[in-house]
Amino acid sequence: MTDARTETRIPLKTLAIAIAIAIAIALGLVGLADAWTIATRALALPAAISEALWLVAAAAWLRLLVAHARRGRRAVGTLGAQLRHPLQGPVTALAPIVGIVLGAERLEMRSLAGQIDATVERCADR
Repeated sequence: MTDARTETRIPLKTLAIAIAIAIAIALGLVGLADAWTIATRALALPAAISEALWLVAAAAWLRLLVAHARRGRRAVGTLGAQLRHPLQGPVTALAPIVGIVLGAERLEMRSLAGQIDATVERCADR
């Protein structure tokens, strides 16, 4: 019976490239969603496209986090060691940036929804 931690590991170079590609996809989708959001506001386009892109970006980011957590459970080293590693550290540190941008957009949408609600309420009072 073999321990899962003694399995042959993926070469670090390959693993770092895979993580970098996954983060690049998530960052690219966030950028695309943000560009569509700006275009939606500037050109009076339907908001459904930008909202769908935000959902796809969030799904890609969650998929990245789940895959990274699964790989981390099988890894011999700790997350702290990975973050201190000269190749993996900078790449792994980029993952929270996608979450920050998603959170900022969500906060902005809640603010917009609050403004719309307040406007509707004022109109209903008249």
